[in-house]
Amino acid sequence: MVTAPVSRWFAQASEDFLNLGAIPPDVPRVEVRRNALDPVTFAVLGGALFSICQEMDITLRNTSLSPIINIGKDFSCAIFTSDAQLVAQACNCPGHVGSMHYAVLSCISSFGFENLNEGDVYMLNDPYQGGTHLPDITLITPVFYKDELVMFAGNRAHHSDVGGSCPGSFPLSDSIFEEGIRIPPVKFYDRGSKVPSVISMLLANVRTPEEVEGDIEAQLAANRAGARGLVRLMDKYGRDVVLCAILEYMDHSERAFRNSLNIPDGSYTAEDWMDGDGKTEGARKIRANVVVKGSDVFVDFTGTEAQARGPINSIFPTTASMVVAALLALTDPTIMPNHGFYRPIHVKAPSGTLVNPTFPAPAVGFPDVCNRIVEVIMEALTPVIPDRVIAATSGTTTNCFFGGTNPTSGQPYVWYNINSQGGWGGRSDADGWHNVCFIEANGWDIPVETIEYRYPWRVLAYKLRDDDSGAGKFRGGKGNYLALTPIGHDVQFSVNGDRAVTLPYGLFGGKPGASGKCTIYHKDGRIERVAPKMLKADRLIVRQDDVLVIEAPSGGGYGNPLERNVDSVRDDVLDGIVSIESARHDYGVVFSDGGRVVDFIATAELRAQMFNAYETRSAELNSINRKPYTLDDDAGH
Repeated sequence: MVTAPVSRWFAQASEDFLNLGAIPPDVPRVEVRRNALDPVTFAVLGGALFSICQEMDITLRNTSLSPIINIGKDFSCAIFTSDAQLVAQACNCPGHVGSMHYAVLSCISSFGFENLNEGDVYMLNDPYQGGTHLPDITLITPVFYKDELVMFAGNRAHHSDVGGSCPGSFPLSDSIFEEGIRIPPVKFYDRGSKVPSVISMLLANVRTPEEVEGDIEAQLAANRAGARGLVRLMDKYGRDVVLCAILEYMDHSERAFRNSLNIPDGSYTAEDWMDGDGKTEGARKIRANVVVKGSDVFVDFTGTEAQARGPINSIFPTTASMVVAALLALTDPTIMPNHGFYRPIHVKAPSGTLVNPTFPAPAVGFPDVCNRIVEVIMEALTPVIPDRVIAATSGTTTNCFFGGTNPTSGQPYVWYNINSQGGWGGRSDADGWHNVCFIEANGWDIPVETIEYRYPWRVLAYKLRDDDSGAGKFRGGKGNYLALTPIGHDVQFSVNGDRAVTLPYGLFGGKPGASGKCTIYHKDGRIERVAPKMLKADRLIVRQDDVLVIEAPSGGGYGNPLERNVDSVRDDVLDGIVSIESARHDYGVVFSDGGRVVDFIATAELRAQMFNAYETRSAELNSINRKPYTLDDDAGH
């Protein structure tokens, strides 16, 4: 069996720093005549390449069947050079796109560049061969121009079910074999003809075959749109002009990264923690040492804990992807994120750890680890770029999965609920966002109307949580509160979240955000708190007339809450974001007239009394990068 380059890179990144912009020397390259491009053509072609990815995005979204794709946008589209370098991507999931070129490399390695034909389409989902986790199925299409393989179009989409031990394929697994059907790079289309056995094998292993097949067809349509767009572009401008523009854009992105990095040379370290892995309780440390040398960045995860028994491990490609995502967020937002951006980035991830597990470690719950990766990098750099970082986000989407039989149609269904979104952290000049998907996924909420139309559930409440965001000069954003009940049937339920105990940290005296919670209010009066120490459970039964309540974590605050603008506190109280009690307790703001008028004299006196004590306390709050932070440390949260 041929070893895919991605597998070799797992080992290389364990032994030494791996340059993320490097391409294996044994991958063939097409010849490109590099001529100078005028600025107008350069700009037009850059916009056109991005537009092709957006056309792929629209095609996939508008033709797919499952709400997680066509509304939740849990998919990604991109185009690549013939040697697997990322050229451009749509505005999709950072965890997908930054790792998808490894899937292209795996296809090239598995079949041989010379054996890739026009009309071929390749499929995979194996995390250890270029995938992310098993629900994310990737399709790669070689793009030919005048009988020459010049580029690739690819997309990756999260399917509602790919088999495994529980509906939604998010079990509390202790090996990848429990997580669903595992697909190495296979030829799905051969010279334009479908290979029927591939789709038959896939559909025989999933609980919702019609939905999965429809979504696969949508992925095929998206890649066709990408291939057509690239051919049209070469017809109009010529092969060499387009390929030359691609190389110029990569060089431009590299220069832009180096020019906008603007971080002092030095070594910066931080730690954060995952809650239990679903199998065992207790914090799991993720440590990053960030070394800046000129305009190169070296991220070393030495000191991160050993890979987990449960499914929270992040394979190396997704780890690398999130390092890229963190640095994208800290540099010029106008940079086109392509392979040129990767060239100054070097990553070391010891093998057998949470950020570079070895086969067959479970990996379906990797997204929460990915968010910790972003946050430890930001926390490490906070002392030197305080105006460019944010306090901790919720760090999880609190993924929930429901499987049952629709009592009306008699058909099985699987519902992947992405609606339990958390808050983002405050920053140096603004409050954190409410109810926003975490940075790894970049997904969208699914409307209540769609939920109740598609699935036999009734949504009883969908709102922001009460008084739970991290207080600060700029407060954290709120997580949401979702209450729902199944109609006419019992349901198998699984949840894969985090931040149940280890709270989202605040910065510069900002208070931490609130923990996540999941509670079942049984119809017999019992109240069941689900996985209170790690927010991970599978195959629970929610019965007809039970009420399930999911409360997403909230973001941490930035800066001393006693320095928050009094008018901003008043607006928060009037908007129902902060209670009168919290205004007094957290912000030192006193109200009269039933909470509509600020008593400025009483406020000044209270803030003066609170200030010295809070400054002492804030030093302890800011020490969370040296110890796990738990609910016991702040009874108010």
